[in-house]
Amino acid sequence: IYATGAYVAAYMGVHGTTDILLQIVAAIGAALVVGLLTGIPGLRLGSWSLAMTSFFLVLLIPDITNIFSNVTGGMVGAVGILPPTFFGAAITTYGFYILCIVSVIVWLSFMRNLVTSRHGIALRVMRQSPVLAGSLGISVFRTKLIAYALGAVPAGIAGALFANLDSYVSPGAFSFDLAISILAASVLGGSTSVYGAVIGAAIMQLGPSISTSFQQDALIFY
Repeated sequence: IYATGAYVAAYMGVHGTTDILLQIVAAIGAALVVGLLTGIPGLRLGSWSLAMTSFFLVLLIPDITNIFSNVTGGMVGAVGILPPTFFGAAITTYGFYILCIVSVIVWLSFMRNLVTSRHGIALRVMRQSPVLAGSLGISVFRTKLIAYALGAVPAGIAGALFANLDSYVSPGAFSFDLAISILAASVLGGSTSVYGAVIGAAIMQLGPSISTSFQQDALIFY
């Protein structure tokens, strides 16, 4: 789903649609579609079976990019992505940094409000026991599908931002190692905490930059 957002933004950038907001909206839309398409059959499973099915979707990325090589560039990748703009004005490096920070803050605020709402309570009940959720009148399938779709939104946003950050997108950027590092960051920061993802990602990303020994021993964390 992250790769979907990146390739959509890259395709738009290559073909002259450089407005970052339009790219983000399109990336979210495409991510939602992929999230729903993969979520509907995946939701027949549960617990770790569903988690592993989602996790191993990353192995399909090289094959999918080859099938649609006329759009994605295949194994070579999408090149020639034009610099992003904001309502027609070029975005500086500092401006792009601010955009990334704002995107994170907005999404974290949304997630926190969701968690504390009645919808968040329904999601937590379903996580503990789908049978209990069903007995309380909560549609288990619909709630799972909503959760799956919600997870696709930040992935689409991140993909669009990544494509404009690197100005190049290839299947190698969405490796199995990346999937493991994201999972490791989630577990390290605390999977049940909205802010845990930020803490875990900070440790996993800043650790190798600050300490050489951390980078050498990072495999232990993974």
